[in-house]
Amino acid sequence: MKTLITSTADTVDAPFDKRYGRAAWFCILNEETGETTFHKNENAEAQGGAGTKAAEKTVELGAQKVISGDFGPKAKELLEKFNIQMVIIEEEDLKVKDIVDALKDNIMPKMDHTGPEGKGPKTGRKLGRCAKDGESASSGKLGEGMGKRRKEGGGEGRGKRLRSNLPL
Repeated sequence: MKTLITSTADTVDAPFDKRYGRAAWFCILNEETGETTFHKNENAEAQGGAGTKAAEKTVELGAQKVISGDFGPKAKELLEKFNIQMVIIEEEDLKVKDIVDALKDNIMPKMDHTGPEGKGPKTGRKLGRCAKDGESASSGKLGEGMGKRRKEGGGEGRGKRLRSNLPL
């Protein structure tokens, strides 16, 4: 499987770039052979559409997985259309080599039901595809809506009714 990792330069010692469409370089890791190649992102400085162009380049390079810090809505939509897995890493001060080593050492889950560090399904934090419905953060749900927001009626449906003077 080929994995694309966003990078600031064309070496594995370069810092990991958390901006998918604006990353200066794309590192392609062939997970079967361990070989890495670098491709310049020609659209990093584009006025608009950098994420979409990056997604097109990802498809062209044959990557099945992309590791970056953030994906714009249009890039995300295009990657989903081509069934390319998106992995978001929020850690600071990572180098591309750290991510490559984590993938080679099987520390980073591959979303193939092997679990973190290959310990088997349902051994992680219930964030991946192995989790039951309702447990997974990847389902696109942000929560159950039980937040207690200020000035909004406490999140229990009272806000608008009180403001509109309707009877309780």
